[in-house]
Amino acid sequence: MLTLGEMYPSPFIASDTKIKEHAVMALSALYGCEELSKYAPPDGQPDGFAMLSSVGEEIFKHQMVALAAMVRAVDDEFDTLAQHQKQNPLGVGELENSKGSQILTAREACNKILHARHAKIEWKVLAEHPYYEQKWYLQYGDLNRQYNVPFLHVSGTHYGEGWCAVINLVLWVHAVSFFT
Repeated sequence: MLTLGEMYPSPFIASDTKIKEHAVMALSALYGCEELSKYAPPDGQPDGFAMLSSVGEEIFKHQMVALAAMVRAVDDEFDTLAQHQKQNPLGVGELENSKGSQILTAREACNKILHARHAKIEWKVLAEHPYYEQKWYLQYGDLNRQYNVPFLHVSGTHYGEGWCAVINLVLWVHAVSFFT
């Protein structure tokens, strides 16, 4: 018989390392899909690169759901994302619902990922680092870099009311990797 032993707080709470592993796999799969899609034929005909990109998309989706669920379990137990919210009052995205537009916290982004009925990725090229820009600008000045940043658009319903959210995946992955 398998004995999981005495573990604090639970044998089923993900470790910090496991959360970071899923975060890296999710972003790696997503960036890999984006890069592989550039090698596919321009006429949209299926080929090996398109097939590899679709496999990467499935890996990304699986990793996102697993990561969001693991992070929620850790946050439920330790309330770790509250610290992220205090240090990052602008959150990781934006939520639109019947109450209007609201800042999306990292915890709420987990909920939206888990309960989404529709999802799509939008890539934006930003001139500012999505997380460190203010700190780096003060220290190094303008770095003249561009950042290809994925934004996850998700939508669904909650008690019959529609919602949609836009999640900056770089900010969310950073939050769940270093505040759980």
